Amino acid sequence: MTDKQASELLSENLTSIYGYAFSKLYDKDKVDELASEIVYEIISSAHKLRNEEAFWGFAWKIAEYTFRRFIRKNELAAQNAELTEENIGVYDLSPEQKYIQKPATLKSQCGDIAKLHHRLDVAAFLLENLINENKLIVPNERVPLCVWGVKM
Repeated sequence: MTDKQASELLSENLTSIYGYAFSKLYDKDKVDELASEIVYEIISSAHKLRNEEAFWGFAWKIAEYTFRRFIRKNELAAQNAELTEENIGVYDLSPEQKYIQKPATLKSQCGDIAKLHHRLDVAAFLLENLINENKLIVPNERVPLCVWGVKM
């Protein structure tokens, strides 16, 4: 595949490349920089592609690797940490691992919220059934959440 063919395909679908960059980063300046790096890498390595039908698989894999390199480059430039006797040999996550683990914590927090919501729904259902069967007289005060195992 020639560079011209690759640039034509990319120009038709440039919004998808920009959308990919925006889904990974939410800073417009960084998104523009990442999108331009992705386009440059795809065009510069398009001559290696033998089959035109595999172009988009090839392009998205390049986009993924370019994103990882972009994160690594930005994180390492931001750190500028000097080696001292205290931090020599200390294991630290790579920038990609740090970036990938951020959504995992958000997912676990969403899971905790979903569990809490489920427990409160069950508690409300049980209370409603007990009240309807006149087996429970609810005082004016609110029942503390610790009764239901909810930690605040």
